[in-house]
Amino acid sequence: MKILQRRERRNKLEIYFAILNSIIQESKSVSIVRPTRVQFLSNLSYDNLSKHLKELKEKKLIRNSEDIFLTERGEQFLKDYEKIRSFSEQMGLDYL
Repeated sequence: MKILQRRERRNKLEIYFAILNSIIQESKSVSIVRPTRVQFLSNLSYDNLSKHLKELKEKKLIRNSEDIFLTERGEQFLKDYEKIRSFSEQMGLDYL
């Protein structure tokens, strides 16, 4: 019998990255990005997603009305996060 192991908790940066990355992925395949798809792709409960979307909007990383858009600042966050994650992996750091 296979025992499922509990995943480590993600920090806020990892959650932001998952949400923003989900928005980018979804926008490549459909014209309107809906919260439900972002929720599924980022593996969050709807309540948690709503809270984080509000924070991302306050930080001007996204814009949303009925659908969700990444701002230029949000795109820059994704690029910077990838650089930091790549660097920490190359250096053998277990930070992100």
